[in-house]
Order: sequence, then C-alpha cells, then structure tokens
Amino acid sequence: MRKRDLAILMLSAFAIFFSLQHEGDLSFKEAWFHLSEEYPIKYEAERLPPPIVSDLNGDGKKEVLVATHDAKIQVLEPHSRRVDEGFSEARLLAEVSLLPDKIRIVSGRRAVAMATGVIDRNYNHREPRKQVLVVVTSGWSVMCFDHNLKKLWEVNLQEDFPHNAHHREIAISVSNYTVKHGDSGLVIIGGRMEMQPHMYIDPFEEIEMAEKSAEQHRRSAAEKEVNIHAV
Repeated sequence: MRKRDLAILMLSAFAIFFSLQHEGDLSFKEAWFHLSEEYPIKYEAERLPPPIVSDLNGDGKKEVLVATHDAKIQVLEPHSRRVDEGFSEARLLAEVSLLPDKIRIVSGRRAVAMATGVIDRNYNHREPRKQVLVVVTSGWSVMCFDHNLKKLWEVNLQEDFPHNAHHREIAISVSNYTVKHGDSGLVIIGGRMEMQPHMYIDPFEEIEMAEKSAEQHRRSAAEKEVNIHAV
C-alpha cells in the first residue's frame, strides 16, 4: 500500500470517527417569545391550530402565523439576529380579524386549521413567490387571504355537514394546480368530524344554525310556490 493511499484511508477513518462522535448534537439558545391570553380549554374542539412558519411575501424572511381565541390571525416577525441576553418579545407585523363585517360575533369564527401555499403559476425564480393563507373556522367557513392579509374569498360549508357535527381533524392543501380553465389555484379541504352532544353547542352558534335553517326553508317554500304558478 502506498503512503498516499494510507494517508487517505486514515483521513477517511478520522472523518467518520469525528462525524459519529458529534452526530445528533443540538443546542438551543433563547431567541424570542410571544405572549397570548390564556383560555381554559374544556373540550378538544376548542384547541387552536399550531403556529405555522412561512414566507408570505416572498422576501426571503420567515414569518410566524398565530391564531388567537378572539378570532384573529397574527403575523409575527421572529428575531433573525443572535440574542445572548435571553428571550425578547417578537414584533407583531400585522393581524386580521376573522369576524364578519356586519355581525361581530366570535362564535363559529375561531380558527381550527390554517395553511399557506403558492397558487400563482409563476416559474420566474427572480420574482418573489407570494403565498396565500387559507383558514378554516369552527363554523365551517373557509377563508383565503393574500400575502397582505387581504381577504380574497370566503365560502361556508355548513350545509354539507349534518347538524351538531363538529370537526375532529382538518387538513388543508394549497397548490397552483388548476381543475378548470381560468382557475388561479386549488385549495383542498379534508377532515374528520364527529357528532357533538346537544348540551355542548354554543347558544349563539345554535341560534345562527336555526336562522340558517329557517332561511333555507323559506327559500325552498318560495321556489315551490314559483314552480306551482309556472305550471
């Protein structure tokens, strides 16, 4: 064996030994924190979705999106610099309310799932790829916001589920695939639900469901009356 081959073999063995000795070493240092109001959670359905880390505006800096119990989504800026003196509070960049414009009732508007993704079919790597935020609420409302937290659209899926049904698990997929010509993206909502006992229903949510049911009956009766006159 040549001296050069022996030196390469010894160097490789030392590199393997060194990598195995330091495999899995992690260290954590204080960086930032964010305070939120504590709410007693009686049922699992009241738990908020976990925060997500995403680059909404495509500037190369990550933001942290946090849901609150008062039906808001907050965008936080984590500290990019090294902090040696302990934790420091994260800066609040923006927040958006999930409440309707006219009716300021929190019931049914609390976020239960959220996700971000790119819907624009932009393949130019020089341009920033801006993302959208999709939020599903406890009242089965699906809302989509742009990178500036401006609402793009909202749809309610309450009619597709039986009465007293509440979410158990919800998953959101956001992509730039299109199903029909002219679409600007695709949002898929999947989940698992379970029937909730009548005693656990929020009274405001029950009133809202009753009003929606009455409105559906009135529309159905009006359509039947129009059909009878048409015949």
